[in-house]
Amino acid sequence: MKTLIGTFLALNLLCASSGNVRAQTSNELLLETLGATSAGFIYNTYLAIGSIGDAYENGNTSAEDVKALMEEQVGLLRNLEESYSNLLSSGEITNQSDKDYIIELRETFSTLRMQADALITYAMEGGVPNADRFQEHRNKAWSLISDLMGLDE
Repeated sequence: MKTLIGTFLALNLLCASSGNVRAQTSNELLLETLGATSAGFIYNTYLAIGSIGDAYENGNTSAEDVKALMEEQVGLLRNLEESYSNLLSSGEITNQSDKDYIIELRETFSTLRMQADALITYAMEGGVPNADRFQEHRNKAWSLISDLMGLDE
């Protein structure tokens, strides 16, 4: 975990320092800021959902608390999916690599939302199939996040 956090911090410092190489347009700066903020958000959301799942699995939180916390995450993620879809359809993003990154972020938001929904189902209904579904979404979310952030799985 320390290696992962160290890598994340190093990436942020690299991104921050690389902006000094040439003057950026305000649009480039906005996109870079959006990307950095989004990367931090998906990473922290992944940790939050996983930590709450682990707490439930270890008997440290109730199914009702899991449901309430995950419903908040689901709402946030649904709003972000819609916002990023609107951004893509606005025509404001013209660079294909920027479009691709936003599409990947939107897919990651969707996968994290499915992970949170799966945790709600597992907490409320129990059962190995529901636990397995949660873990499948958890693994897929990490794969997407690590790809986006350039981290080793």
